[in-house]
Amino acid sequence: MLLKLLLSLVVFTTFLFTHSAVAERVKTLKFNFLNAEIANVISTYAKASGRKFVLDSSVRGKTTILSPGEVSLEEAFSLLSIAMAINQFAISEQGDTLVVMSSRNAQRSLLPVLTELPPLKPERLLTMVFTFKHVPADEINRRLRILPSKDGEMTPFGNKMIVTDWNTNIHRIAKVMVELDQPGVVFSSPGEALPPQPLLNPPPPAQPQTPHSRPSATSTPGSR
Repeated sequence: MLLKLLLSLVVFTTFLFTHSAVAERVKTLKFNFLNAEIANVISTYAKASGRKFVLDSSVRGKTTILSPGEVSLEEAFSLLSIAMAINQFAISEQGDTLVVMSSRNAQRSLLPVLTELPPLKPERLLTMVFTFKHVPADEINRRLRILPSKDGEMTPFGNKMIVTDWNTNIHRIAKVMVELDQPGVVFSSPGEALPPQPLLNPPPPAQPQTPHSRPSATSTPGSR
């Protein structure tokens, strides 16, 4: 009995060592797919990285990732996240597990809430809370509702704006918010025309003419 226990322990230790050694050797991988099943692409990354994935039943279809040569695990995940976003699937973290589901379903759950801009990569759905100092959030929301993507939404709350969208579009929206949230920015009311702007080089004022004034003629030599 003791001998069997020792043999089992040796086999288990050998397995752990071999698994760890393989994991350490996988620094880069080929991540090139042409019209491949999305589940197979995710499986390739999962096996190389050792990450756990749970796929919603709606996750199906095909995708193409053209990446010549080998890439790092970090870059492979970035490519995977972009491919999922194009197909309207979002990757969210739940503990040590990555959950893949439709972007619409992910909007209502599993999204991180941030107050500072994250790195541009990887692509992911997130909720960002912007705080305005100089302009009303309601006015920004009313005039700029076209800023979120088709998977995003924007909601004002007091002097804050709650934006849920893809990471790359959050960065775009943030640039617009910073430019608008400035002292002295005034919004005209709906339908109100802005006053005409002065011309840079206005024409000289016309000279008034009297009833007895006549246009002068310039004579040339030889004229009679």
